[in-house]
Amino acid sequence: MDRRHFIKSGGLTLSSLAIFGLNIGKVSSIENPFKTQELRRGVGIFSEKGGTIAYLINKKGIVVVDAQFPEQSSHLITELKAKSEKP
Repeated sequence: MDRRHFIKSGGLTLSSLAIFGLNIGKVSSIENPFKTQELRRGVGIFSEKGGTIAYLINKKGIVVVDAQFPEQSSHLITELKAKSEKP
């Protein structure tokens, strides 16, 4: 492949990405590194680097299972406090 063909192909590729609104530099995992998912009736999971933590929210309070990593567990506790004011 000669240089002229490479530049032409690259320019066409980049312009088509711009037309269709694709953002090459955007990485969605940086914006929201963790995810909570409600499974059913107050039982849910929290996923972040290092694994998954299970939780239960009921009338008496909140129970968290497998909070091995302190940094991730603090993110989960912040999310759960936003969902419920139970202890």
